[in-house]
Amino acid sequence: VIQGGGILDLGVVDGRLALQGGFPLSLAAAAQVSSAQEVFTVGLKTLQSEFDEDGPRNSGGDEVIYITFENRSSGSETGLKIEEAESRFPLNLEELKENEDIERDMTDYGVLVELFDPEGSDEAEDLTIEYPLVQRGVHVFVVAGDFSLSAVAGGVIGARVSRIAVGTAKLASEVEDITAVNALVVGGPCANSAAAALMGNPENCVAGFEPGKAMIKLFESGNKVSLLVAGYSGDDTRRAARVLANHGMYDLSGDEVIVSGTSMTDIRVSVA
Repeated sequence: VIQGGGILDLGVVDGRLALQGGFPLSLAAAAQVSSAQEVFTVGLKTLQSEFDEDGPRNSGGDEVIYITFENRSSGSETGLKIEEAESRFPLNLEELKENEDIERDMTDYGVLVELFDPEGSDEAEDLTIEYPLVQRGVHVFVVAGDFSLSAVAGGVIGARVSRIAVGTAKLASEVEDITAVNALVVGGPCANSAAAALMGNPENCVAGFEPGKAMIKLFESGNKVSLLVAGYSGDDTRRAARVLANHGMYDLSGDEVIVSGTSMTDIRVSVA
């Protein structure tokens, strides 16, 4: 078991037993495998229980990446390949635009797979796997529409329409102090550290959230303001973001409103 909880199954790697689907063949079956076919397969497994939800694509099951070592050039050289189709996750390694010798993909759990395969060279491939300590999440900032907020005299928050410059969006990790800037923060405290800071870093990151509901809430810090758009689930947050993007269609008054609904067409807005 590697750091982070992944299970690295080396199988029987003495070069004599072939592996099939990540599990060793019987001795009798292995005796029938010719030397040219001899391979062994390493499997990197993430148990379903480690996922925040139900596993790959939420359909359940463990996530497994298969790496096969194989004989080449009549058995005098060894190479490796990623079994993209055979893995219990549909890996799709893509070349980097800046370096065609490098291919990458990331699994649903957040396991980063990088294969270095020099084009036009007989050098051995180099495989790097970066395994997270816990399932990776995302920090998302979304800028929707031509809308910004400003503080005006008397502490009243006024809305002012202005174009938001391209490149303004940042990851939460790129903002040192969210209270020192005017910001539109999207995502709840479980996924977004900036949201957590605005809400006082709650010990229980889902406290105050309910399934089917989201909040659009204003926070003031001196002459800086932040608008938080966050829901219990990703769909709840998307509904609230849609309300903000189409703010002219809804009654957004006060410093907090609740957005509820069951779909992107069933949306209700009420004062908190």
